[in-house]
Amino acid sequence: MKSSIERVIDSFKKFGIKNSIIRFEQDAGTAQDAAVAVGCTLSRIAKSIVFKTKDGHPVLVVASGANRIDKNRVSEVYGTKLKISSPEFAKQTTGFSVGEVTPFGLISEIPVFVDESLFIFEKIWISAGAGNMLAEIDPHDLLILPLSRKVEIVKR
Repeated sequence: MKSSIERVIDSFKKFGIKNSIIRFEQDAGTAQDAAVAVGCTLSRIAKSIVFKTKDGHPVLVVASGANRIDKNRVSEVYGTKLKISSPEFAKQTTGFSVGEVTPFGLISEIPVFVDESLFIFEKIWISAGAGNMLAEIDPHDLLILPLSRKVEIVKR
């Protein structure tokens, strides 16, 4: 079985996504840590959070690290009540541990909601499948992924 990092790199290649991957000595455990590590604003860090439907299906939400995700809005967009998943469910459904989750290299196709606030940037930073690796990408590349769509899902 491929490592999480190999899955991410394969996904970038499959979808023709240009990226710059950087590896750090220590994990960037939070979006703030990641922003400090790459020297950018918190707004340019894309966090990926796994939600779970009441029927047990995963939904991945990608939003700016500077914003709070509106769970009610995510539920409204998806059409059923959602809650933030447990770390175990996130790992089981995405193949990534919490802090490493990214929409690239998922072990199965799941809906991906990308918050529209990320699209004001030419480039954003997102997990590359490990706590100590980030990839710089064009945010529009997130919409290449199957089952992904741009939505407004953060608290204003």
